[in-house]
Amino acid sequence: ELNKTEAFKKTKADPQTLVTYYRQHFL
Repeated sequence: ELNKTEAFKKTKADPQTLVTYYRQHFL
C-alpha cells in the first residue's frame, strides 16, 4: 500500500509516468 501511495504521489507530477505505471500494473 505504501509503495502504491508513494508511486501515485510521484506520478501526480508526471502524467506520462502515471500512464506507464498504470500500463505496468493494470494491463
